[in-house]
Amino acid sequence: MNRFARVRRSLRVFAPLLALLGLLSHVSCATRAGEGASSSVADTTGGSSAAPAAHELVCTVQTVEIDGFVSTYTEKQKAYLADAAKNATNYAEGNLELSRPVPITLRWNVDFEKGENALRYFVVRVWTKSNKSDAKEFIVGRSQREFRFENAFVGQKYFWDVTAVGSDGTTVRSARSFFVTENRSFRFLSVDGITNVRDLGGKTTEDGGYVRQGLIYRGAELHKEGTTVLVSDEGIKALRQLGIKSELDFRTATEAGSRSNSVIGTGVLYYFRTLSGSKDFTSSECASSLKKIFAVLAKESNYPIYLHCMVGTDRTGLVCWLVNGLCGVSEDDLWRDYLLSNFATIGDKRKPSKIQDNYVDKLAAAPGKTYAEKVYNYLKNTVGIPAADLDAVIRIMKAAPGTPAENYTMIRTGHEHYPERTYTEIEKSTASYPGIRVKYCSICGAFVPESISELPLLQN
Repeated sequence: MNRFARVRRSLRVFAPLLALLGLLSHVSCATRAGEGASSSVADTTGGSSAAPAAHELVCTVQTVEIDGFVSTYTEKQKAYLADAAKNATNYAEGNLELSRPVPITLRWNVDFEKGENALRYFVVRVWTKSNKSDAKEFIVGRSQREFRFENAFVGQKYFWDVTAVGSDGTTVRSARSFFVTENRSFRFLSVDGITNVRDLGGKTTEDGGYVRQGLIYRGAELHKEGTTVLVSDEGIKALRQLGIKSELDFRTATEAGSRSNSVIGTGVLYYFRTLSGSKDFTSSECASSLKKIFAVLAKESNYPIYLHCMVGTDRTGLVCWLVNGLCGVSEDDLWRDYLLSNFATIGDKRKPSKIQDNYVDKLAAAPGKTYAEKVYNYLKNTVGIPAADLDAVIRIMKAAPGTPAENYTMIRTGHEHYPERTYTEIEKSTASYPGIRVKYCSICGAFVPESISELPLLQN
C-alpha cells in the first residue's frame, strides 16, 4: 500500500477527530521516492462539515493532445536568436521586461457519469524520466480545465497526466500524454519579482557535447542592502521548484548588506564571493575572486546553483562566459548569452564593446587549439585556478557527445517536505462547493498533499 493510500484510509477513520482538534493541516509529509507512479492526492473529507453530501466520483479525464513542438520563446526572442549574435540591441535595449518565457498551457476535459459535485481538485503531473523520478505535481482547482506549466527545459520531451480527486479520496487519472519543447539553445525562466533569469545550460558544444540544463541559473539580485527582499513569494516558490541548493552572490558588501543567509529558504547555502576587479580582467584582485568562485563551482554538492550580481549581467556574465567557454560552447553562443541581458530591465543596454577589450580578446589570445583550451589554459596558468577545480566544473556541467538525452538534466533527489506556515488558496468557496487550500514545501516548492484542506461554504 503506498503512502497516499495509507493517508486516505487514516483520514477517513480519524477525520472527525482531526477536524475537532484542527490538526489536519499539520500532518507531516514524507519523501516522494522510487518510481513516483502514485499522485500526491489526499482525502479532504474532514475539512468542512457543511460540504455537500458525498457522492462517488465516476468520470473520465481526457488530456487535450499537443501537436508538434511547443515553443517557450516570444516572437522577439525568436527573431534575435535567428539573427546575428551581436545584433541584440536591435531587439531590446535593457529597459523593458522581455526576458520571460512563454508558459506551456496544458488542457483537459472531464466527462462525468455521476458524482460531479464530489470533485474537489485536480493534480497535474509532469515528468521527463522513464521511471518518473523527476515527476513534479501541481494542484489545480475543481473549476479549472487548464494549467500553465512554466520554466520547461528546452529541447526536452515531457510526459504528463491529470488526476481528478473526489471528496472521499476517489481518484480518476487520465491517460499519459506528451509534448516536446523547442530548442534554440537558450532557456529563459520566469521568477516573479526579479529579472534576467536564464539557465546556463542548453547549448551544444563544438565537439558535439552539451551543457546540462538545471545546474546553474543566472539572474538578478534577490535582495538588497540586507533587509529588502526583491523576489516575491511566488518567485521564491519558483526557485525552490528549480531545486536550488546554493546562492552564489558576486556583489560587494555595500550592495548586499549584512544578510548571511539565502532568501530562498531552508537548506539553501549562501556563498558571498565578491567578484572584485571584474572591470580589469588581468588584475590580481579579479584573479583572487575567480579562484574563490570556482572553488564553489567545483563542489558538486552545491548544485543546482543560482548565481548573480545586481542585475545579472556584467559580473555574472563574466563567470557564465568562462564556464560555458570551458565546456566548449561556441563564441557565437557566448556572445548571445551575454547580450541576452538586453531583454531584461538592467538599466542600460549592453553592447559587445563593453567586454571585448576586457576579457574576450585576452581569452582569444591564450594558447590552445580550440576556444575551450584557450579558456582552460588562461584560467589555469594566468588566473591560477587549480586544474582540479576546472576539471570538476567541466565534468559537472558538460554531457559528453552521445550522452542519452535523459541524462542531460540533473534533478534534485528526494527529501523530507517541510510545509510553509501559511496556506495558499487554490480555489475559493462558493455556496455550493467548499474551497481548497494547501501548504507548499519550504525546500522544493512542491505542494504538500497532507496539508490539503477544505474551506467553509459561503453562507447565503
